[in-house]
Order: sequence, then C-alpha cells, then structure tokens
Amino acid sequence: MQNKGLLYQNLPDSIQVTISDINLETSSVLGRTSFYEDALRISKESPLFGFGGDSWKILYPKYQTVPYISNEVHSGYLEVVISHGWVGLLIFVGFFAMLFFLAFRSRQSAQDNDKFVLVTASLTSLSILFMHAFIDFDFSFGSVWFIIFWLFTMAIPENTFKSLEAKLSAGSKKIHIVRLAHICCILLVAGSAFFSIRFYYADQQVSSLLQNTSLAEAKQTYESAISANPYKSDYHIKLAEVYASETNLQNRENNAIQVESHLQAAEELEPNNSNNYLMAGKVYALLGEIDKANESLRKSLLIDSFNINAYDSVIQLEAQMAIYLKQNQKNEDAQRWAIKALEDYKQYRKTVDPFIDQSIPDKRPLELQKSTQLLISQCYLIVGEYKKAIEHLSMITDENPYDILEIAYAVRVVANEALGQYPEAGRLTKIMLEKSNEFPKSVISLRPLVSK
Repeated sequence: MQNKGLLYQNLPDSIQVTISDINLETSSVLGRTSFYEDALRISKESPLFGFGGDSWKILYPKYQTVPYISNEVHSGYLEVVISHGWVGLLIFVGFFAMLFFLAFRSRQSAQDNDKFVLVTASLTSLSILFMHAFIDFDFSFGSVWFIIFWLFTMAIPENTFKSLEAKLSAGSKKIHIVRLAHICCILLVAGSAFFSIRFYYADQQVSSLLQNTSLAEAKQTYESAISANPYKSDYHIKLAEVYASETNLQNRENNAIQVESHLQAAEELEPNNSNNYLMAGKVYALLGEIDKANESLRKSLLIDSFNINAYDSVIQLEAQMAIYLKQNQKNEDAQRWAIKALEDYKQYRKTVDPFIDQSIPDKRPLELQKSTQLLISQCYLIVGEYKKAIEHLSMITDENPYDILEIAYAVRVVANEALGQYPEAGRLTKIMLEKSNEFPKSVISLRPLVSK
C-alpha cells in the first residue's frame, strides 16, 4: 500500500474505500466547483442586497457554463449571498458569531463538569454543522435550523438573555426601544402569518383543479388564486393559457388583451426565468400570435442557452410554419422560416456538442425530440439540401416506433427522388410497404416540400 500508513491499514474496509475515493478530480467535486463559480457570477449582478429568496434555482441557468441541473447551490453561505447579498451575509455571520461568543463564554464560566461537557458537545456539533454548510445546502432544511437553535439553547444559559434585556431596559428611553422592538416583532410575525395563509389558500385552490375541469372553472380558480397571491408568475401564465384556449372570433380582441396582460405580469415578476418565456411562447402560439411566440421562445434561449425544451419548441414552431407555407405555395416565406429553423438547429449543435460526451454531475438532457429531428429534415427539403435531409436522418434507426419511421422513410424517399436516385427511393418504399400499405400517402404529402 504505497503512501498508506499503519493507521490507514487498520481502518475498516468501508472507510478505506471512502478515503480512497476522495479525489479533487472527481465529477462531484468539479460539479460543485462550477456551482460556486456560477454563484459568484450571479452575486456580482446584485452584490449588496441579493435577489431575494429561491433566486439560485431561477438564475443559475442564465449564468451556468456547464449544462447541469441543480436547484441548490450546495453552499449555505453562497445561498445567503445570492438571496440577501453581502450585507445579508454580514448580518447572518454577525448574529451567529454573537451566539457562538455567548456559548464560549458560558463554557468558560461553567461551574460544574456536566455543564462544561454539555456546552462543549453543543459547540462541537454546531461547529460541524456550520462548517459542513460551506459545501452543502444544510441551511435549506427546517430540521437543521431546529437542531441549531436547540444546541444554542442548551449552550447558552437563560440568564444570559435576561441580563442583556435588563441592560437594554435600563432608563425610560431604552425601555421604549425594547417595547418598540417587541411590537415590530409581533407585527412581523402577524404579517407573515397573514400572507402565508393567503398564499396557502391560493396553492390549495390551484391544486384542486382536475384534468377535466372546464375552462370557465379554471379561469375563475386562477383569478381567485391571483387575487390571493399576485406574486406567483405560474398563476398568470396558466390564466393566460386559459384565455388563449377559449379564444374565438367573438371574444378574440378581449382575450388577446388578457393574455398579453398576464404574460407581461409574469415577465415583470421573474424577468430572468427562462421557463416562463418558454411557456409564454406556447401560449402565444396557441393564440395564433406566431411572431410573438417566436420572440418569446428566443428570449428563453437568451437566458438559458442549454434549455433543450426551448430549442425543441422554437425549431418546431419555425419548421411547422415553413411546412404550412410551402404546402400553400408561399415559397419565399416558407424558405425564410425553414432557414430560421436550420440556423437555430446549427446554434443548438454549437452549444451542446462540446458537452455531449462529457461526464457532468446531474447533467441536463441535451438531445432534441425525434419529432424535432424529423421537422429539421423536412426543412432541408424545403431549402433544397436533399443530401443533408438524408444524412440528418441517419440517427433514426429501425428500432423507433412506426410513426417516427414512416415520416423518416418518407423524407428519404422524397429526397432520393429529388436527387434522381429512383432505385434507392423504390427500395425504401418496398421496405415500408411491408409494414403498412398506407406508406405512399406519407410520401405524397411530403412531395410538395421539394423546392422548385
């Protein structure tokens, strides 16, 4: 055992394995290093007072340089910095430094051995908890805070706080200050309870919605939820979706105004939330506002360049527009939308290719949907790049479901016909006719996409 001494050799096997696995090059360590670097980048945008609670899970996609998923920064202190800024961290550290000081003073003045041991054990446990919080999200758990304050309660005698209060209460002016502090605390707790109840009521209202709920009932529920909690962007987006879903010729103008209003409210509440722009794009598409949908989806990608759902959505939207316009003989517009879809696909490849084969902890999914890949191949048909249409579909193997294979083979047949490769087109057709006699219909439907 090279470089492993007698103490190591006498440890249990499980502990030896654990120690051997500790390596600064492991993916876990490298992953957390990325979290910390991204957290410091975020803090530079609002260094003094931070961004508010739960900021990390919304902001990290905008700043990440590696495609990972992590709703926690894995450092309690960096979480405080992001949420409350460096001012908040100073207050946080100052408060607990005072409690540690009081606990150490209690240990020094302990008059019996039992009390000395109790305070020493409490301080040891507290030190471990606060040190471990440097590399994990311990502060995110209510149970950890319960243990922390319980340990401080055991370590600091009750009379310590009574003596502090007595000193603060000396003199009539100081008495008024203490009373004012008590009143402020009561008002703060009462206000927190009031809003907590309202927010809980809103969540319960939304949770009660069933899958087959009518649009009218859903609209009433989300309006009630927004009235109770106007600060949750999800409610605004869902209500906008309801208005878009019930739009018809008679109420289109009014519903379009409502959709725009609620989507803008969601954007103002969380301007850095990539998923909100993604959902807004889908709502605009549902309403038939294609340009606004495209703009919103692009905003999603500007904030989060690894948002594969946004790539799927924007490419599908542009490709479907190109196919629709081509089938309606609007060739120039079809070309324009097809080129946009292919440019976005190239940007996707440029963004994700460096990470496809990398081992990354909690790696984000980086593959586009098969349906998106099929639409990309059809865009190649529209712009006249038939060989690329065939090459692109090399990823679609015969193990895929028939509905995927049907379109993939139809694109290959049409592309080979356009290239004059009729024997190959016939061979592919014969393969698919063995699976279904309906296959020629798919080929016929795709032939109008060929550039003329």
